[in-house]
Amino acid sequence: MILLALPVAAADTVIQNATVLTITKGTFHGSILIRDGKITETGEKVMVPPGATVVDASGQYVMPGIIDCHSHIAADSINEGSVAVSSMVGIEDVLNPESMAIYRALAGGVTTANILHGSANPIGGKCAVIKLRWGKDAKGIQFEGATPGIKFALGENVTRPGRPSGSFGVSSPASLRYPGTRMGTEDVIREAFTEARAYQKEWRAYQAKVERHESAIPPVEGETQLPRAALDTYSRVFKLLGDSGYSDLVRVWNYVPDMSFETAAGNRYRLYQHRPPLGVSCAQGYDRCGGANG
Repeated sequence: MILLALPVAAADTVIQNATVLTITKGTFHGSILIRDGKITETGEKVMVPPGATVVDASGQYVMPGIIDCHSHIAADSINEGSVAVSSMVGIEDVLNPESMAIYRALAGGVTTANILHGSANPIGGKCAVIKLRWGKDAKGIQFEGATPGIKFALGENVTRPGRPSGSFGVSSPASLRYPGTRMGTEDVIREAFTEARAYQKEWRAYQAKVERHESAIPPVEGETQLPRAALDTYSRVFKLLGDSGYSDLVRVWNYVPDMSFETAAGNRYRLYQHRPPLGVSCAQGYDRCGGANG
């Protein structure tokens, strides 16, 4: 009686006479009440609110939507295989809400899918969990609040770009990409975590200095994959650089991206990973220019 006294939403739907597979609480023959897009009541006998749409499911089955935990549908690209670690990319940037695979998956009962980066490299890109909402845009199909994830891969797919007989666009020895063996795959993953821990430690040290109001230089941003000595030099360059130390610094600069900076004495420097581009000279505002390789 209380239910009948409540205002009825136009979206009320009752599925009757169905064989309901609850998955976790057994199977029963009965009805399901859906209100505002959500299941609010199930049972062998469910009262039909006035004005509700009634669907007769005699001889049919109703079950929770299938969750595909490893899928590669609905994306314009899957692999960023040009590097061994591509954790900086994400599937959400290439979701295709108009992919016919969404429509077909829905027809098969799939309602949620975890779209993974491919297995062309040991550490791939970030995943995107989507709800298969046919007709929505790329933002509309994303599962808000879903636990984020990233693709790691082992086995043979990962090593194919490192072997002349492999695929993923590898056409010559000159275009091979490490790793080419399972040993190399293990090394890449281990080294990535080792560098990540060191990078995290540097940020914590930097933040501690900031909180103490001390002079601090932020760590190198992004995926560096630098030798430890070069990274140490890079992060402390403002303290180390001077006229006497310039040559020593340039000798390790082949590991470090191009950068410009100013010393405490007010001298401005420009260091290039390779020979400075044609037309660039110290007369353009720099006290000294140089390149690691010339």
